[in-house]
Amino acid sequence: EYEDKWVMIHAKSILLKNYNKLGTPEDLKNSLMPESELYQQIVEDIKAQFLCSAYHMKVVEGAIKAIICTHPAIIEDVVPFMNTEARRSRAFSLAASEYAKQVNIDVFDAGRLVKYLEKVTYDRLDKDAPVKIIIRRLTSWVKDETKVLKYLKQLNNVYEMVEDDGVKCYVLSKVYLWGAKHCPDDSFFSHIKEKLDSTWKKIDIPWIKVGVGYEIARCLSKISLKQDACEYIQKTNEYRKSQVLPNDSCFHAVYSSLLLYV
Repeated sequence: EYEDKWVMIHAKSILLKNYNKLGTPEDLKNSLMPESELYQQIVEDIKAQFLCSAYHMKVVEGAIKAIICTHPAIIEDVVPFMNTEARRSRAFSLAASEYAKQVNIDVFDAGRLVKYLEKVTYDRLDKDAPVKIIIRRLTSWVKDETKVLKYLKQLNNVYEMVEDDGVKCYVLSKVYLWGAKHCPDDSFFSHIKEKLDSTWKKIDIPWIKVGVGYEIARCLSKISLKQDACEYIQKTNEYRKSQVLPNDSCFHAVYSSLLLYV
């Protein structure tokens, strides 16, 4: 019975997401209900389920995925009523991830993403995926470089929210690569390179540090940053030789391939 109610909430949320595609506002108002009424019904259904189900994340998951971009008020209207800090934190993480996946980059709101991420308090690793998603999307968006530059700078503090140093290196390398290609004289990206270098140095698990170092070198070599790439190959290889790694033969093959690549 509970699962049926969760499915119904999700179905109503999908209907709300596509409300304006289903007909004229007047027809929908007469044949279905006004958009605001449907939204309020979803909120009330969720709150009612909170009273009779302990699985609050399951209750809100479908609605957040469906209407996070079209009706963002759903977060403020239901998440505070969830029954544990852990679930509230995961709900904000889900909201950040879905917003990062779905938002039209033309109207991306960095402040909104930051607001969601700041509410992820239970497990800070839950911040990593949303940041990775939005940076991947921004750095591959080619419509308006000026907007991308603005967004990347607005997200400067978000890079520090990434908990896993390997993921942080990925994020910073994507930002640095974009800057080196599109705005090579902007000092902002020099600071990003410094953050990338210091983050890589902080990785204290040998096989992760070696793998990330070679991956950074591979990425840097893509847009003719040969000097930077060779620097990472050299220092990663020196570090690799100082460690006893169970898969060292694989890393040596990667090293040899990179030398040919650059």
